[in-house]
Amino acid sequence: MEWFRQGRDLILGTHWIAEVVPIQSGFLMDAARVRRFLEVLPETLGLTVVSEATVQQAEDGSIRGVVLLAESHASAHTDPDGGMLFVDLFSCKPFDAVRARAVVDDLWPNSRVSEQLLERGRP
Repeated sequence: MEWFRQGRDLILGTHWIAEVVPIQSGFLMDAARVRRFLEVLPETLGLTVVSEATVQQAEDGSIRGVVLLAESHASAHTDPDGGMLFVDLFSCKPFDAVRARAVVDDLWPNSRVSEQLLERGRP
């Protein structure tokens, strides 16, 4: 685990959370697009995939996917009825959130992204 200090705080990892709206509903029911996102995101950020992405489509058309990383995980969940995509990435290795956002922008163009970047750790 790559820990680092920020001032006096011990940072154990970075957590990037994004809500993506609005998106064409067809994009939100595209399991291949979600799988591609979960493949491209770690590659773009230099993170290590330890198991390939698992993606499931529910009866309501929503898609849930996760990829396990040596550094932690990335996940995506679509809500076609609400026109939203929820993304979660946690990593004990620092990463560039601007590049993570660019992956979202590339796969879901013309979307509005609300994001949070949290440094997880302890004082």
